[in-house]
Amino acid sequence: MSEKFRIILAEDEPRILQFLEKKIQFLDPRFEVVGSARNGMDALALVEELHPHVLFSDVQMPVMNGLELLAKVRESSSQVKSVIISGFRDFDYVREAMRYEAVDYLLKPIVDQDLLKLLHTLAEELNETIKQQEKETISEAIENRLDLTKASSLSNQQRYSITLIAIGHLMNHSSQILHSRIFQNIWKKVNFEKILKNSDISLGSWWLCDGWSVNHKYLVCSSEDMSAVRAGLPAMLEQLKLLSGGYPVNLCMLPDALSLYMLHQGVLTLQESVWQTLVPGKSQILPLKDEKGDASYPLLLASHQSQLLKSLISSGRTDEIKKQLRQLLESWLAHQYPQVAFENGLRQLFRLFASATSMTDENEVYLAEYHTLAFLSTCRTPEELFPEIWEAVLHFLNRQALEKDYALKTAEDVEQYIRLHYTEDISLDSIASIMGFHTVYLNRIFKREKQITPIQFLINLRIEKAKELIRQHPDWDFTTIGESVGYHDPHYFSRAFKKVTELSPSDYRRLFDSADKL
Repeated sequence: MSEKFRIILAEDEPRILQFLEKKIQFLDPRFEVVGSARNGMDALALVEELHPHVLFSDVQMPVMNGLELLAKVRESSSQVKSVIISGFRDFDYVREAMRYEAVDYLLKPIVDQDLLKLLHTLAEELNETIKQQEKETISEAIENRLDLTKASSLSNQQRYSITLIAIGHLMNHSSQILHSRIFQNIWKKVNFEKILKNSDISLGSWWLCDGWSVNHKYLVCSSEDMSAVRAGLPAMLEQLKLLSGGYPVNLCMLPDALSLYMLHQGVLTLQESVWQTLVPGKSQILPLKDEKGDASYPLLLASHQSQLLKSLISSGRTDEIKKQLRQLLESWLAHQYPQVAFENGLRQLFRLFASATSMTDENEVYLAEYHTLAFLSTCRTPEELFPEIWEAVLHFLNRQALEKDYALKTAEDVEQYIRLHYTEDISLDSIASIMGFHTVYLNRIFKREKQITPIQFLINLRIEKAKELIRQHPDWDFTTIGESVGYHDPHYFSRAFKKVTELSPSDYRRLFDSADKL
């Protein structure tokens, strides 16, 4: 901070007043005495006029004593830090001073060492307060809610560089709610000061602000540090990838510095760039798109592909349908289509299956799209998406066979619903309500066709998914794994896991690790 911390002194003894003024500025040059008064009333006027950071006040003064002064200052300016000075060793003064949130109580004669220690403490607290205020101001500017009537510690002439940090894919509102805990846990592990250091990025003042999505952050720094950030972006990308839990990391930096009041517009530009260019599963430094691009992408399903799939659906060749879908997904990944194009392709695919299987219920089609796109927005790699696509496609194909075996299809519907919703808080009652059946009937039908109850199937599915996560992500804690498969109580998750596998999650991880070493 280039500006000094301002202090006002209130002391009725001239000799002590002069002593304090010289000692404060000698012991810590970060402070400057900007005014002094011989009584509390004059001191209050100076506080209101000069807006100091700190007030040193004697207790016993004419007109208005120090404790009355603290009370008045507290009413008018809660940001001022107050220090009481007195020659009286009276606990009542201390207690009264603390009521008005005085930061310390100094006894006369004041010892240099005590004063120096207090000044250092004040400087640290003030620096932290100012940095927090600056972050709040920048966050308000980013969110377009900056109150221009409030005084800010940031200069109107300052200009800022801003970089968007995205972990994972583009997320919709529902995905953010369901998976916010996962990304919050990831951000907790990110020590950005260490990342900057390891990336050889030396910054003066910088702030890390929340993004509009739970998986986004904004790195804001002064314009003087733009070149340092730009040069360090590749190293920063690699550092973040080590901490992202397997999710892709994308960085996008504005090429020009902006004033405080233009940060919101800059964020809109960054968001547009990420929206247009983010490729599922790929970590990269994204190019900047300063104008809204064409959101209408070409059909990802070519005419001959559509005809082939319709023919296979009509003939009931499930294995060949699965093979063609896998090849189609691999083709999309090879072309590195942006996520928005990828999503449009999935919608086209589901509409094709709805048409080919004569599904007329728009809610069914919407649910298939919704859950698959939600998984795309939160999976680590797009390869993980194929089982979800296949489950959604099976939903269409199974509905086609409803005429042949109503009971079997009912059980299949329940199974597909559980597979799509196993991470949610579902029960037999909620499933029966959605399917339009009585719970006893639904339980009996499912058990007859699947040789297992719906709830036990749900438990087994969750545990199987948990086992996959334990094997795939040895660095994940069991709370995160449990939440990822629908258990929000870690103790209940552990009990359920052990009941199904006869092993605790930690024992299973050790067993799997031991098998790998053989």
